[in-house]
Amino acid sequence: MADVLKTYPLRGWQIALGEILAPVAVLAGFQWLLLLAGFGVVVFMPVKQESLVVAIGLGAACLLPVLDFLLLIIPNATVLLFPSWVQTGKDGPRGIEATGQRLIFAVGQSLALVLALVPAALVFVAVYFTLKMAVGPIVPVPFAALAAAFMVAVEAVFGVWLLGRLFERLDVTEETTG
Repeated sequence: MADVLKTYPLRGWQIALGEILAPVAVLAGFQWLLLLAGFGVVVFMPVKQESLVVAIGLGAACLLPVLDFLLLIIPNATVLLFPSWVQTGKDGPRGIEATGQRLIFAVGQSLALVLALVPAALVFVAVYFTLKMAVGPIVPVPFAALAAAFMVAVEAVFGVWLLGRLFERLDVTEETTG
C-alpha cells in the first residue's frame, strides 16, 4: 500500500508512526492483560513473593510497549531498506534461495535488536545497582526498567525518523521484484 500512502499529505515519519502505533497499542494491551493474569496467579501461590512480582510486573509494564515499538521498527526498516528482497505475496520466490534470504534477514534483525538493547541494558544495570545500595534489591527494579524504557524510547524516536526518511526516499514506481 506504499503507493496509496505516498499520496497522503503527510511526512514520512508521520506515516511510519501511524503504521506502527496501532499494532504496538494492541500488543501492549494484551501484554498488560497477561501481566495482570500472571499477578493473579502468583497471589494464590503458596510461596509469597508479591513484592518481587509487583516490582518485576511494573518494570515489565513500563518496558514492554517501547520494546514492542522497537521490535516493529526493525522489520519495517528492513522492508524499506531492501524493498526488492521482500516477499510481497504468495507469488513470491520459493526454494532454498528464498529460505536462505529469510534466514539472513532473521539473523540481521536479531543482531539489530541485540545492538539496540545494549544501551538500555547498560542503563538498567547502572540504575539498578545504584539504587540497590540505597533501598534494597526489590524497589529499584521498576525504576531501572523505566530508565531502560526511556533509552529504548529514544532509540524508537530515532527509528521512526529513519523510517520516515526511508519512506520518503522510496520510489514506488520502480519494479520491486528481486
